[in-house]
Amino acid sequence: MRYNTYCLRADTYTKLTLMSPSGQEITHSKTSVRRGQPNPLYKETFMFQVPESQLPEVTLMVSVFYNRNIKRKEMIGWFSLGTAPHHAINMHVHY
Repeated sequence: MRYNTYCLRADTYTKLTLMSPSGQEITHSKTSVRRGQPNPLYKETFMFQVPESQLPEVTLMVSVFYNRNIKRKEMIGWFSLGTAPHHAINMHVHY
């Protein structure tokens, strides 16, 4: 039943978060909301300023959110690129 809810009214956006080795957020950015698209395509470009010497240490976390209503958002998936261990990424932070 939950899957059908996402398909009928899939208002989603993606948040990109650059994380330090300790799991602290360095910076973040969000895509625009894709309304009513069960399979949204995000053709957006993001640039983060990171010194080359720090590239091996940072992690980019990509989270997909579903807008349930104006005040309530729900994370429906995420993945990370980089070297941070999963326990260093705090998934209980409210944005």
